[in-house]
Amino acid sequence: MNILLVDDDDDALTSLLLALRSKGYELFTSRNGIEALEVLNNKPVDLVITDILMPAMDGFELCRQMKSDTSLHEIPLIFHTATYIDKRDKTLAAELGAAEYLLKPAEPEVLYKTIEDALAAVPQLPVIPMQDQAGIIEQHRNVIAFKLDQKVKELEIEKKALRTQM
Repeated sequence: MNILLVDDDDDALTSLLLALRSKGYELFTSRNGIEALEVLNNKPVDLVITDILMPAMDGFELCRQMKSDTSLHEIPLIFHTATYIDKRDKTLAAELGAAEYLLKPAEPEVLYKTIEDALAAVPQLPVIPMQDQAGIIEQHRNVIAFKLDQKVKELEIEKKALRTQM
């Protein structure tokens, strides 16, 4: 079984590598969606586990591109995230065709069960032509904008707290 792990966080990637190597999986890694697509086009991959928030290409866009490609659309994808935990995020993940949605940090047994479930439930999804993806792309933009707005608000609160400490 070949699994591609996609995450820009060294600690998260190391944790996944350690947990999955112990089960004997063949593992590939990449740091963002662009690198992941390169691996997918050059290596035999049975499953993808990806973070969502990454530079260059996020996990949502990686999933959208995979599910739009006839050679990749049947590979199950599991989102593994600590940032995108809102109901809208999970809805978008399902609409994009993700097999599972896992919150970080996941206990090894939960991770193994999620992988089993994703592989057992490989959907026979039709490839969604790019011209039919406008709604999904708009929803993706809305989710990203919401997350950015939340982060700006958090930073403003932290900035105000630092000023009062001075």
